[in-house]
Amino acid sequence: MPNAGVITPGKYQSKLYPLSLTGDGAAQSSAGLMPEGWRLDNFYGKEVRDRPKDTNAYMSQLEFDLNGDGRYEEQAREYTYLLRFEHRVTDGVVWLRGIPVSDDLAQMDLSVLMTNFSEALSGANYETTRLDSMSSRTSEERYASTIIASAPCKLAGLECVTATIELANVDQLKLDPTYRSRRLRVLIARTPFHYEPSAVSERGYPVYLFAGYSSLPANFDAELPDFLGFLGRISVAGVSGFGSGPWSSRVPAGSPAATNSVAAPPSAPPSVAPSAPPSAAPSVAPPSSAPLPTSEFFRD
Repeated sequence: MPNAGVITPGKYQSKLYPLSLTGDGAAQSSAGLMPEGWRLDNFYGKEVRDRPKDTNAYMSQLEFDLNGDGRYEEQAREYTYLLRFEHRVTDGVVWLRGIPVSDDLAQMDLSVLMTNFSEALSGANYETTRLDSMSSRTSEERYASTIIASAPCKLAGLECVTATIELANVDQLKLDPTYRSRRLRVLIARTPFHYEPSAVSERGYPVYLFAGYSSLPANFDAELPDFLGFLGRISVAGVSGFGSGPWSSRVPAGSPAATNSVAAPPSAPPSVAPSAPPSAAPSVAPPSSAPLPTSEFFRD
């Protein structure tokens, strides 16, 4: 099983993809990769920074349909996160993932993928929800998700879309229509990466880069600059930078979501041409959700 990456002081380098993160030299608890208050979560302590956590909470099972007959002939166990950080005080979470997809999703419109992701959040974990619409979940707690604003963007020269999503416990909404459990800023980028599980197939599978930030609504705006700074320091094949185009509201004016949301100001995207879309590949199911610590789940 390939290593997820190597951490050195002030830098992360993926071993799966030509992707790196340069730190801001701040908090020692995050290996200098995030500002003070954030803790690097998916790697072990500073003595073994090149060893990602490999317990069930940090692993995903990939299933491969090599001939397109709807049956998964092979499986591979892979790290769920490239990077994951937790805020020590506010319960905020920042994560970065590379998600292999089947060829039918390789060219899908990014806004459609974002909509599918949002709709799949009901009763699911916001970090490991699948990008397709084929999975179903049963949960005692039911959540309603709403994309309140979205915008096209560029991440390290890659075409991407970013959105602000609000989540609310359905039962709590009956008591208070303005109630929100969690607010997310999510980004999905189309990449030239290919996931190549050599034990399964010599052909690579297209990969989407998936970044996210989640926090309680009261803390969301204060920590959002940390996430935007994180995005700006991601480098793909030597290109870095993040910028979004004009934001568009996705909720009717006057609705509770519109009333309680704060749209991010637009910023100019970097002048870098988007990478070529990935080539078609044999079908592979996106990673399934692995059990996560209790703090990962939405609370009412």
